[in-house]
Amino acid sequence: FFFDFVITCFNMKFLQCANLSYLNSMLDNVLARDCILSAKLEAYSCKAIKTDKRLSHQIERRLAEERQFELAASPDIKPMGSPMDITSLTLDSSLGHSPSFGKDPSFNSSPLEMSLLGMHNGVNGKGNQVQTYTFLVLCLNHCYNHEFDFSCIPREDIRQDESLTSVRSCINSMLNKFSAASMILPHLEDEFWSAVNDVVVTAECEFYSYIPEEGEDPIQELEESTLWSKHYFFYNKKLKKMLLFRCWAQSINASRGE
Repeated sequence: FFFDFVITCFNMKFLQCANLSYLNSMLDNVLARDCILSAKLEAYSCKAIKTDKRLSHQIERRLAEERQFELAASPDIKPMGSPMDITSLTLDSSLGHSPSFGKDPSFNSSPLEMSLLGMHNGVNGKGNQVQTYTFLVLCLNHCYNHEFDFSCIPREDIRQDESLTSVRSCINSMLNKFSAASMILPHLEDEFWSAVNDVVVTAECEFYSYIPEEGEDPIQELEESTLWSKHYFFYNKKLKKMLLFRCWAQSINASRGE
Protein backbone atom coordinates (compact mmCIF):
# COMPACT_ATOMS: atom_id res chain seq x y z
CA PHE A 1 0.00 0.00 0.00
CA PHE A 2 1.74 3.18 -1.18
CA PHE A 3 0.82 6.73 -2.11
CA ASP A 4 -0.05 7.14 -5.76
CA PHE A 5 2.66 9.69 -6.38
CA VAL A 6 6.45 9.60 -6.49
CA ILE A 7 8.41 11.54 -3.90
CA THR A 8 11.19 13.74 -5.22
CA CYS A 9 14.44 13.33 -3.31
CA PHE A 10 15.75 16.34 -1.46
CA ASN A 11 18.79 17.79 0.19
CA MET A 12 19.43 20.95 2.18
CA LYS A 13 22.33 23.37 1.94
CA PHE A 14 23.24 25.67 4.81
CA LEU A 15 23.27 29.35 3.80
CA GLN A 16 25.81 31.72 5.29
CA CYS A 17 24.06 34.99 6.21
CA ALA A 18 26.01 37.78 7.89
CA ASN A 19 22.94 39.34 9.52
CA LEU A 20 21.84 36.01 10.98
CA SER A 21 25.35 35.32 12.28
CA TYR A 22 25.38 38.71 13.98
CA LEU A 23 22.03 38.06 15.65
CA ASN A 24 23.17 34.60 16.75
CA SER A 25 26.18 36.12 18.49
CA MET A 26 23.94 38.62 20.28
CA LEU A 27 21.41 35.99 21.36
CA ASP A 28 23.86 33.45 22.77
CA ASN A 29 23.78 32.81 26.54
CA VAL A 30 22.04 36.01 27.62
CA LEU A 31 21.68 36.19 31.40
CA ALA A 32 18.10 37.00 32.38
CA ARG A 33 16.63 37.43 35.85
CA ASP A 34 15.65 33.80 36.33
CA CYS A 35 17.30 31.88 33.47
CA ILE A 36 19.88 31.92 30.69
CA LEU A 37 18.39 32.62 27.25
CA SER A 38 19.76 31.51 23.89
CA ALA A 39 18.47 31.61 20.34
CA LYS A 40 19.74 30.68 16.91
CA LEU A 41 18.72 31.44 13.34
CA GLU A 42 19.72 29.16 10.48
CA ALA A 43 18.84 29.37 6.80
CA TYR A 44 18.86 26.55 4.25
CA SER A 45 18.24 26.24 0.54
CA CYS A 46 15.78 23.53 -0.52
CA LYS A 47 16.77 21.93 -3.79
CA ALA A 48 15.49 18.76 -5.42
CA ILE A 49 18.50 16.57 -6.23
CA LYS A 50 19.25 12.87 -6.60
CA THR A 51 20.45 12.38 -3.02
CA ASP A 52 19.02 11.51 0.36
CA LYS A 53 16.77 8.90 -1.27
CA ARG A 54 16.82 6.75 1.83
CA LEU A 55 15.17 9.40 4.00
CA SER A 56 12.58 10.34 1.37
CA HIS A 57 11.53 6.73 0.83
CA GLN A 58 11.52 6.11 4.57
CA ILE A 59 9.11 9.00 5.09
CA GLU A 60 6.93 7.88 2.16
CA ARG A 61 6.68 4.33 3.49
CA ARG A 62 5.95 5.46 7.06
CA LEU A 63 3.19 7.86 6.01
CA ALA A 64 1.65 5.20 3.80
CA GLU A 65 1.67 2.64 6.60
CA GLU A 66 0.19 5.15 9.05
CA ARG A 67 -2.58 6.04 6.64
CA GLN A 68 -3.40 2.38 6.08
CA PHE A 69 -3.68 1.94 9.85
CA GLU A 70 -5.87 5.02 10.18
CA LEU A 71 -8.17 3.89 7.38
CA ALA A 72 -8.64 0.56 9.14
CA ALA A 73 -9.15 2.19 12.55
CA SER A 74 -11.55 4.97 11.57
CA PRO A 75 -14.61 4.49 9.33
CA ASP A 76 -14.87 8.28 9.01
CA ILE A 77 -11.71 8.46 6.89
CA LYS A 78 -12.43 7.75 3.23
CA PRO A 79 -10.05 5.75 1.00
CA MET A 80 -7.64 7.55 -1.28
CA GLY A 81 -9.21 8.95 -4.40
CA SER A 82 -12.57 9.63 -2.71
CA PRO A 83 -13.77 13.23 -2.41
CA MET A 84 -12.96 14.52 1.06
CA ASP A 85 -12.45 17.65 3.07
CA ILE A 86 -9.05 17.12 4.64
CA THR A 87 -9.44 19.93 7.14
CA SER A 88 -12.48 18.26 8.67
CA LEU A 89 -10.68 15.03 9.56
CA THR A 90 -10.04 14.13 13.17
CA LEU A 91 -8.04 11.26 14.56
CA ASP A 92 -9.06 8.95 17.35
CA SER A 93 -7.17 9.82 20.52
CA SER A 94 -5.66 6.35 20.56
CA LEU A 95 -3.73 7.14 17.38
CA GLY A 96 -1.78 9.99 18.87
CA HIS A 97 -2.05 13.38 20.49
CA SER A 98 -0.93 16.95 20.08
CA PRO A 99 1.53 17.57 22.91
CA SER A 100 0.97 20.71 24.94
CA PHE A 101 4.64 20.97 25.98
CA GLY A 102 5.99 24.36 24.99
CA LYS A 103 2.83 25.39 23.17
CA ASP A 104 1.94 29.04 23.29
CA PRO A 105 -1.88 29.40 23.47
CA SER A 106 -1.71 32.54 21.34
CA PHE A 107 -0.10 30.57 18.50
CA ASN A 108 -3.11 29.63 16.41
CA SER A 109 -1.82 26.51 14.71
CA SER A 110 -3.14 23.22 13.42
CA PRO A 111 -1.36 19.87 13.09
CA LEU A 112 0.32 19.34 9.76
CA GLU A 113 -1.11 15.82 9.99
CA MET A 114 -4.53 17.13 8.92
CA SER A 115 -3.24 17.75 5.41
CA LEU A 116 -0.91 14.75 5.41
CA LEU A 117 -3.88 12.41 5.86
CA GLY A 118 -5.06 13.01 2.32
CA MET A 119 -1.66 13.63 0.87
CA HIS A 120 -1.62 12.47 -2.73
CA ASN A 121 -2.24 14.00 -6.14
CA GLY A 122 -5.86 14.87 -6.78
CA VAL A 123 -7.00 15.38 -3.19
CA ASN A 124 -7.37 19.09 -2.51
CA GLY A 125 -3.98 19.72 -4.11
CA LYS A 126 -2.13 18.57 -0.99
CA GLY A 127 0.48 16.45 -2.75
CA ASN A 128 3.22 19.00 -2.07
CA GLN A 129 2.73 18.67 1.69
CA VAL A 130 4.90 15.57 1.74
CA GLN A 131 7.68 17.67 0.23
CA THR A 132 7.22 20.25 2.97
CA TYR A 133 7.29 17.56 5.63
CA THR A 134 10.51 16.16 4.16
CA PHE A 135 12.14 19.60 4.13
CA LEU A 136 11.16 20.17 7.77
CA VAL A 137 12.66 16.83 8.77
CA LEU A 138 15.86 17.51 6.82
CA CYS A 139 16.12 20.96 8.36
CA LEU A 140 15.91 19.51 11.87
CA ASN A 141 18.46 16.82 11.01
CA HIS A 142 20.90 19.40 9.69
CA CYS A 143 20.52 21.96 12.46
CA TYR A 144 21.35 19.29 15.05
CA ASN A 145 24.26 18.01 12.95
CA HIS A 146 22.53 14.65 12.48
CA GLU A 147 22.88 13.83 16.19
CA PHE A 148 19.19 12.91 16.09
CA ASP A 149 17.05 11.22 13.46
CA PHE A 150 13.86 13.23 12.99
CA SER A 151 12.51 11.11 10.13
CA CYS A 152 10.18 9.25 12.49
CA ILE A 153 8.80 12.15 14.52
CA PRO A 154 4.99 12.02 14.89
CA ARG A 155 3.18 14.14 12.30
CA GLU A 156 1.25 15.92 15.03
CA ASP A 157 4.54 17.26 16.45
CA ILE A 158 4.72 19.62 13.45
CA ARG A 159 2.06 22.29 13.35
CA GLN A 160 1.22 24.84 10.70
CA ASP A 161 0.06 28.41 11.14
CA GLU A 162 -1.26 30.56 8.30
CA SER A 163 -0.95 33.85 10.17
CA LEU A 164 2.29 35.82 10.23
CA THR A 165 0.69 38.03 12.89
CA SER A 166 0.43 35.22 15.43
CA VAL A 167 3.92 33.97 14.61
CA ARG A 168 5.37 37.45 15.11
CA SER A 169 3.51 37.82 18.38
CA CYS A 170 4.92 34.59 19.78
CA ILE A 171 8.47 35.28 18.66
CA ASN A 172 8.35 38.90 19.81
CA SER A 173 7.35 37.77 23.29
CA MET A 174 10.58 35.77 23.42
CA LEU A 175 12.67 38.57 21.94
CA ASN A 176 11.32 40.90 24.61
CA LYS A 177 12.86 38.62 27.22
CA PHE A 178 16.26 39.12 25.59
CA SER A 179 15.81 42.88 25.39
CA ALA A 180 14.77 43.08 29.03
CA ALA A 181 17.84 41.09 30.03
CA SER A 182 20.41 43.06 28.05
CA MET A 183 20.79 46.80 27.50
CA ILE A 184 22.73 46.16 24.27
CA LEU A 185 19.61 44.87 22.48
CA PRO A 186 17.30 47.93 22.38
CA HIS A 187 16.11 47.43 18.79
CA LEU A 188 16.18 43.65 18.70
CA GLU A 189 12.72 43.14 17.19
CA ASP A 190 13.42 45.45 14.25
CA GLU A 191 16.81 43.88 13.57
CA PHE A 192 15.43 40.38 13.89
CA TRP A 193 12.55 40.78 11.46
CA SER A 194 14.65 42.78 9.01
CA ALA A 195 17.24 39.98 8.91
CA VAL A 196 14.60 37.24 8.58
CA ASN A 197 12.76 39.12 5.84
CA ASP A 198 15.97 39.68 3.89
CA VAL A 199 16.52 35.91 3.76
CA VAL A 200 13.06 34.42 3.23
CA VAL A 201 10.58 37.31 2.58
CA THR A 202 8.11 36.57 5.38
CA ALA A 203 5.08 37.78 3.41
CA GLU A 204 5.57 34.86 1.01
CA CYS A 205 6.27 32.20 3.64
CA GLU A 206 4.45 29.28 5.17
CA PHE A 207 4.93 28.97 8.93
CA TYR A 208 5.45 25.86 11.00
CA SER A 209 6.47 24.98 14.53
CA TYR A 210 7.97 21.82 15.95
CA ILE A 211 6.41 20.92 19.30
CA PRO A 212 7.91 17.64 20.52
CA GLU A 213 6.28 15.51 23.15
CA GLU A 214 7.50 16.08 26.67
CA GLY A 215 10.72 14.19 27.17
CA GLU A 216 11.48 14.14 23.42
CA ASP A 217 12.91 17.66 23.09
CA PRO A 218 16.32 17.50 21.32
CA ILE A 219 17.60 20.58 23.15
CA GLN A 220 16.71 19.00 26.48
CA GLU A 221 18.52 15.87 25.36
CA LEU A 222 21.67 17.93 24.75
CA GLU A 223 21.29 20.22 27.76
CA GLU A 224 19.62 18.68 30.80
CA SER A 225 19.24 22.12 32.38
CA THR A 226 16.88 23.26 29.60
CA LEU A 227 13.64 24.71 30.98
CA TRP A 228 11.81 25.18 27.68
CA SER A 229 12.48 25.48 23.96
CA LYS A 230 10.75 26.64 20.77
CA HIS A 231 11.27 25.81 17.10
CA TYR A 232 9.74 27.98 14.35
CA PHE A 233 10.13 27.47 10.59
CA PHE A 234 9.71 30.00 7.77
CA TYR A 235 9.37 28.23 4.42
CA ASN A 236 9.40 30.16 1.15
CA LYS A 237 8.51 27.72 -1.64
CA LYS A 238 9.10 30.27 -4.36
CA LEU A 239 12.65 31.03 -3.21
CA LYS A 240 13.21 27.42 -2.14
CA LYS A 241 14.49 28.54 1.23
CA MET A 242 13.74 27.57 4.79
CA LEU A 243 14.72 29.43 7.94
CA LEU A 244 14.66 27.87 11.39
CA PHE A 245 14.47 29.92 14.59
CA ARG A 246 15.30 28.06 17.81
CA CYS A 247 14.98 29.62 21.22
CA TRP A 248 15.52 28.04 24.63
CA ALA A 249 16.08 28.81 28.31
CA GLN A 250 18.42 27.09 30.75
CA SER A 251 18.49 27.04 34.51
CA ILE A 252 20.84 29.56 36.12
CA ASN A 253 21.58 27.08 38.90
CA ALA A 254 22.84 24.54 36.38
CA SER A 255 25.41 27.04 35.06
CA ARG A 256 26.67 27.47 38.61
CA GLY A 257 27.05 23.74 39.05
CA GLU A 258 24.30 23.51 41.66
